[in-house]
Amino acid sequence: KRQQWESASRCCKEALKISKKIDSSDLRAQSLFALAKVKLQQGDKMAAKKNGRKSQAIFEQIGKKDAVYVKEWVDKIE
Repeated sequence: KRQQWESASRCCKEALKISKKIDSSDLRAQSLFALAKVKLQQGDKMAAKKNGRKSQAIFEQIGKKDAVYVKEWVDKIE
């Protein structure tokens, strides 16, 4: 199972690279949120919050309602 989460993390990071290359803020925010969820599953709450907040900020910047959901998700991390 650990290997699966490591693989998921690599995929999220690759999606993040692609989002920057094609200059897609929406994809960047989605990739960061996916990475945040993976990091939480891996037990890295600090990285989960950091990536979640970055995702939230981008969603807010581009006017996506997803920002509210991401904020609620991050706020639940203890």
